[in-house]
Amino acid sequence: MLATHGLRRAARVRGGHPGIEFEGVTRSWATVEDRVARAAAGLRALGLQRGDRVAVLSENSTAFFELYWAAPWADLIMASLNTRWAMPEMIAALQDCAATALVVDAAFAPLAEQLVKACPSVRHVIYAGSDLAAAPSGAREYEALVAENQPLADQERGGGEVVHLFYTSGTTGQSKGAMLTSDNVFFTGLMIASPFALSARTNALCVMPMFHVGAGTFLVGLTFAASGIAIARRFDAADALKTIAERRITHSVLVPAMINQMLNSPNVESYDLTCMERLIYGASPMPPALLKRAMEKMPGVGFNQGYSMTETTATGACLLPQDHQPDGPYPHRMHSVGQPVAGNDLEIRDPSGKVLPAGEVGEVCIRGPGVMAGYWNKPAETAAAVKGVATHRRRRQARCGRLSLYRRSHQRHDHHGW
Repeated sequence: MLATHGLRRAARVRGGHPGIEFEGVTRSWATVEDRVARAAAGLRALGLQRGDRVAVLSENSTAFFELYWAAPWADLIMASLNTRWAMPEMIAALQDCAATALVVDAAFAPLAEQLVKACPSVRHVIYAGSDLAAAPSGAREYEALVAENQPLADQERGGGEVVHLFYTSGTTGQSKGAMLTSDNVFFTGLMIASPFALSARTNALCVMPMFHVGAGTFLVGLTFAASGIAIARRFDAADALKTIAERRITHSVLVPAMINQMLNSPNVESYDLTCMERLIYGASPMPPALLKRAMEKMPGVGFNQGYSMTETTATGACLLPQDHQPDGPYPHRMHSVGQPVAGNDLEIRDPSGKVLPAGEVGEVCIRGPGVMAGYWNKPAETAAAVKGVATHRRRRQARCGRLSLYRRSHQRHDHHGW
């Protein structure tokens, strides 16, 4: 399967409709596809070859979104760098993936010279900011790469070929590059559409940082659904509330801390949030009191929880809106991590690998089409995390995650109704 399938489909079925809106500029899905193909051509014109890595260190932007698709379109691999890292961590990731090109925006342009000096593999710096005066010396402008090149035919990087490196530390300290494949991206787009009710009429807001796989998964699903997507450069509670009210946003993914800030924002009561249909939360435990307050403040919103990890392309288990009804048929689910997303098998195992009954504490083990190919350049860590990779093709996507479920109710896995 092709990672770019979702974008190509969106351009075919909703080409004339709004695709991406960022800081007042809206582009149709047909325009987004055209720009992606031109950006891919620009990357190849720089001399990048099949499988080279393009690292991105940037706040959210249209360019960041386009590079999600331009890298596989050009038969390259994108590596997302955490904008919250310290310099040594950024250098370590760049050296680990041996990136050939580094994309920065205005916020991180001042770091480019130091990063390139420490990472000799980086031969090209691409500036994706609007303030041209802030561009690093010698950098190529992203918009120039788009404007100066004719669209490249999709190189159709697909199947088990790696298309994205999302760096994650998990519970082991040093960051590791989770290798997400074209198949991972393709099936993730399909797997989340139904539980999160994504469709062509969805009007979504992306405020999660796009270096995070949670934002990436959401954007992949929205692209497959040919939804409308408003991208915020960064999260600001007041700005998010204003955008939801003014642009009549229907869907968004937020971490609990963001929800808390929005509910505590001055004049929150003055914003009309009745347009919201789905609020998807995850990435950290949801305090029951905060969830209760959010549900009271937004009674017409359907709440979803997503529970997963970078290594499974952020598809694991989820809670549906009906699981958030205290007087509904499934009140016992509300403070659990939910049930497996369709396509996944989940089990809780003890250290010996024995499957445990419901309610017991152990490791979360996931098998499904979202499971990574492994950790970049780390075969030992891959072998410890992903079971059966080489022994049996049918089972190569069985993963034993290094995440424990604690006895607190909001982190217990719910086996009911499987």
